[in-house]
Amino acid sequence: MITFGSFYRGVGKSKYDQTGFDDTTNLDVHSSIGSAQCQLDLVLESATPTEPCVRAIDPSGNVYFFSTSSGKTWKRTTAGSYSLVNTNANGAHLGAQYFNGKVYYATATKLGSFDLVTTWTDTYQTFSKTATSRPMEEINGLLIIGNDYLLSTLDTSGTWTDNSLDLPSNYDITCLAAVGSDLLIGTSMGANVCQTKVFLWDTYSASWTYEDDVYEIGVNCFIKIDNGVLAQCGTAGQLYTWNGSAMDRFKKIRGLTTGAGDQLSTVFKGKPLLANATKVYSIHREDSDLGYAIVQEYTSTGTISSIIAQGSQLLVSHNSGVDKIDTNYATAILDCPEVQGAVQKVEVNYDSLPANTTIGISTKVDGGNWTAQTPITDTIQKKVYFDGGMAQVNFFQARITLTPSTSNTPVIKSINYGN
Repeated sequence: MITFGSFYRGVGKSKYDQTGFDDTTNLDVHSSIGSAQCQLDLVLESATPTEPCVRAIDPSGNVYFFSTSSGKTWKRTTAGSYSLVNTNANGAHLGAQYFNGKVYYATATKLGSFDLVTTWTDTYQTFSKTATSRPMEEINGLLIIGNDYLLSTLDTSGTWTDNSLDLPSNYDITCLAAVGSDLLIGTSMGANVCQTKVFLWDTYSASWTYEDDVYEIGVNCFIKIDNGVLAQCGTAGQLYTWNGSAMDRFKKIRGLTTGAGDQLSTVFKGKPLLANATKVYSIHREDSDLGYAIVQEYTSTGTISSIIAQGSQLLVSHNSGVDKIDTNYATAILDCPEVQGAVQKVEVNYDSLPANTTIGISTKVDGGNWTAQTPITDTIQKKVYFDGGMAQVNFFQARITLTPSTSNTPVIKSINYGN
């Protein structure tokens, strides 16, 4: 018998990797280590921002959604009320950040500011370079903004410097992240160039401290994790970790592709999250003695343009509104690894199976299609199982589906393959 129970390891390196799982959907493996259950659902909170947006949050918890297709800006209060608060004549927004009492927002050519009361100044500053991305980061009393291959800065006294650092002109700045008192700078050389660099800058010297080649199509976004920084690079889901002077390979999110944008990551309740298409992944360990796990935890109702944590809520902006976490659970799917051998039995041991919730079992034989089986529930031994009836098996894989009932979810402890 083969047992899979270390759910906290998340997705493995491939479907053949029996130290992890082949795939996850809407799964929570961290609430109770050693078990797995459904994650809470993402539901549409508001269709008022009818366009994809970048976002910023102020100290009161108000979130501002800046359209990436027009000059419109919406405000979400902590009570969840949305309103259109500004229309920027300079066009679509490329970045936004709170700093020193104001919310700053950028278009291709202009930096705007909002004083959190009534005054919107759409032409607060003019960038010398026209850019397609305006990442922002606060560090060392500065707001630092990507300006094509330059870095622009604003200090707490309001002093604006259009060119505080210039990189080689063939690099476009795509994302920024504070690393202690230094700034990590991600770049791209274009959609068809499979090489770029990350730079480390102390924020005051005339040049950068370190640079490292990354052989990927761009550094898409940084992900803040514990006391370090990850970078998602290229178009094949590769994650790198910054070791202080260079980028090292870390893990891979299989099946993921993402465009440039630091707006696709956030930290929610101490858990680093990364969004791609309609999916939100966690890259997390619940304890320091555990390895990091990649798990697909949430599914949005639209193609995601930005995510942000607001208190105990996660807000997900997409092409037709903003999603939030519901009080009800989503249906979760867990694909087990493929094994070689004549497997005829699948057992799912559960901790709880509330009324009107179910545990489904599907099987895949020799790389064929998934076939839903009719499982048996043993409430005495607390297991759901499928036993036999399949033709000759050379390679076998099981899919477990956890179906909740509103605010109740099944909780499973292990999955067994047997003959």
